[in-house]
Parts: sequence; structure tokens; C-alpha cells
Amino acid sequence: MTTFRRRAVAPKVLILGAAVVLSVAAQTLPGTVTMAHDASNPPAWNVYKPDGSLLSVTGTTTQGLQEAINYAQQHAYPLIVRGGGITPPGHGSSDLSQILCSTSVAFPTGWNNYYEFNNVNLVYSGTASNDFITFDSSDLTTVDFHDSQIIYPGTKAAVHFNPQHDNGESFAGFTSNTFRLGHIVPVVSTTNYAPDPTKGIGVQISAPALSLGLTNGNGIFVNNDIVVNEINGGLVGIQIDNPGGSGSTFQTNRITSPAIHQNNSVSVLVGTSSSIPVNTIYGNHWDLIVQPGSAGTGVSTWGGANFGGNNTQGDTFSVTVSNGTTGVLCNSTSFGNLFTAPMVSVGGSRFTNNGDGSNRFQDSTVNRVVPSVSASPYAFRNLTGRPMSVFVSGNNITSVGMSMDGTNYDTDGTAPFPQNTRFYLLPGMYLKITYTGTAPFVAQYY
Repeated sequence: MTTFRRRAVAPKVLILGAAVVLSVAAQTLPGTVTMAHDASNPPAWNVYKPDGSLLSVTGTTTQGLQEAINYAQQHAYPLIVRGGGITPPGHGSSDLSQILCSTSVAFPTGWNNYYEFNNVNLVYSGTASNDFITFDSSDLTTVDFHDSQIIYPGTKAAVHFNPQHDNGESFAGFTSNTFRLGHIVPVVSTTNYAPDPTKGIGVQISAPALSLGLTNGNGIFVNNDIVVNEINGGLVGIQIDNPGGSGSTFQTNRITSPAIHQNNSVSVLVGTSSSIPVNTIYGNHWDLIVQPGSAGTGVSTWGGANFGGNNTQGDTFSVTVSNGTTGVLCNSTSFGNLFTAPMVSVGGSRFTNNGDGSNRFQDSTVNRVVPSVSASPYAFRNLTGRPMSVFVSGNNITSVGMSMDGTNYDTDGTAPFPQNTRFYLLPGMYLKITYTGTAPFVAQYY
């Protein structure tokens, strides 16, 4: 399959003729902080207060963006940043909508705030080991980048949700927010704007354990709606960090992205290691189209919850994977995840389950596997993520048992056992065959 590649929009030398300057009244909206590029002094930007006066941004390292965000938050105004794209050929072909940032941009705590970016290109040139755009705790807040670009040449995250402070409700974390993040492009460098699949993270979400003693949450990330139009490049596309425990969780969120591609490690990483605290990532809904690098993985999860017995709860994924080596990987701590994958086209395994048998996977293929039968009693578990039909044939079978836990078997000990028998195993179930002499023939269909 052809891998889609596109360069981010690079800064260009601005060549302008006579500029038309809009009136202050045309640049502002009542009750709104407005940021617009200054047609009379490109590539400068102006920030207008709701009354039409200019906000002082002396000493800014973000062309006024950080100052605009801070002013809007502190005075409970919405912020609208007006871009407008690149002038067409014959008119200078200049990107008048770039905001050049030599330091990170930090969104402070939010409580029913509103930020809107209309076709802006945010470009980072600061310290490579710093995140570009960070978000502190928020509730009932909307951030909409529409089709804006976020261009990041660093080694950490282009966008990082990392709650640290009380938002004013005795709450630290994120809940009931809407985030639309536009197009995120981790690039090679500040001078080479080709997508870079070897470093950095597109979107990183943290739910740290915060010892703030707050009544309504200390580091949680729940009930948020996140849309990422595209992530083009980065070692990892979206990364959910291991929650910190002590009440910190990532659960019941909806995450949508129709284009995460060119990621050499993994396009979507849910949890980062087996040290994930128990029962901290579950109940999320993912709708994804991903295209990792040739040696990469589409989706890898460490998440899920086990509340005892058969009560396992994980995330729901609707996912399409093209390219890469592994389509879906469930790691050792994963439970109860459900994958619906109408298309998985990879060089290796479509689904690898190293976690619990309650992880389920459904794609459009049908498989027949003939395992090598080991010494009696021979037992195996259905880790395919799909219902399995098992054909067993042999003259020396003395009993066959089925189990949910691998310890307590329901066994048919009738002898002689029928020569040809079929069994139906749900995901996670065990089958144990006891025999004498020659090993039976076993075929698995799923």
C-alpha cells in the first residue's frame, strides 16, 4: 500500500504589495478576545480586547498567543484566533497564518472556557525536549483547532494534557471537555518540515497521581470528547500514559482520529508498561484509522480492568490498520478490550493477545490452525479474541474438559470417547484433552 506523505507548511519569505488594513471594528467580536495577523506589518499578529483596543504583548515569544490565552482565561472571555490559510499562487504564496513560537504554549486551568483557531499554522522552534502545547485541568471547556496545523520538531509531545492544578471546583484533571486538535505534524527540524516518524509524540495524555487533597478529583481524565483530524509522523501518534493510581484514571472518553500515520513505533499506545496500576484504563471508545511505519504497530494496549470473577471491562475499538508489522497488540496487563477491525492489512500478526482471554478481536478473515499436540493432558486457551470451533479426532481419548479459568474443568469422562468431536470455545476459554498412546488430531477454526 502506498504510504501517504505530506510536508508540513514551512515558513516562507513574505512578499507583499500594498496591504489592505481592516478596521479594528472588523477584527473584533463583542465579548470576545480576537487574534488576527497584522496585514500592515506581516508576519506580526495583533490581539484585540473585546472593546477593540490592542492587548500589549511586549516581549512575547509566541507572537501574542500566550498573552491572548491568558487574558481570555483571566477575564472569562472566549478567544478566537483568525488564520485564513496561504495566499494562492500569483499572490505571493505566503503563509500569513503562521504563528511562530520559540517557547511552549500553555493553556491554564479551565472551567467552561472557549478557544477557537481558524486555519492557523502553529510552529514551534523552542527547546526540543519540551512539549509544545500543554493543557492544565479543565471542565466543560471547548478547544477547537478546526483544520489548523501544529508543527513540532521536538522529542516530547506536540500536544500534552497534563493536569497539575485545581481548576476552581476542587478538581484537578479533565472532565466533560471537547477538544478538536486539527492536524499535528512532528517534523524533522526547524528547517526541514518533512514528517518525522522517528521521534516525538503527537498527543500525550497524562492522569498523574496528585496529592492535592481535592474533593472532586486528583488527576483523573474522564468523559471527554477528543477529535484529532490527523497525526502525520512521530514515533508514537497518541500515547495514554499509565495513570498514577490513587484515584487517577483514564476512562469513559471518546477518541476519534481518521488519519494517524507514519509512526515508527506505534500509532496508538494505551498505557505504557506492565507497571500500570490495576483498573485505571477502561470504558473508553476509540474510532481510528491508522497507518504505522513498516515495522510499527497499529494499536497497543496495556489497559483494561478486572473486578473479579468474569467481570472484566476494557475499551472498545473500531479500528482500521494498514501497513506495519502488527495490527493490534494486547499486552500482559490487558483485560476486556473489544476490537472491531474491518480492515487489518499488515506484514505480520493482525492480532496478538499476550493478555487475558477476555480481550476480543473481530475482523473479516477466517482461519484454520493445526497445533502441535503436546503430551497428555494437552490443554490450550482460546486467545484469538474470537469464538473458536475445535475439531478433535483420535482413538485414544479418555476425557475432554472445558474451563473458564484453566483450573476448574467440566469434563466428559465417558470412555471410549467419540472418535470425531467438535467443541465451541468462547474467547478466553480452555480446552483440555487427556489421551493415551498416539496424540489426537486437533484443528482450530476461528
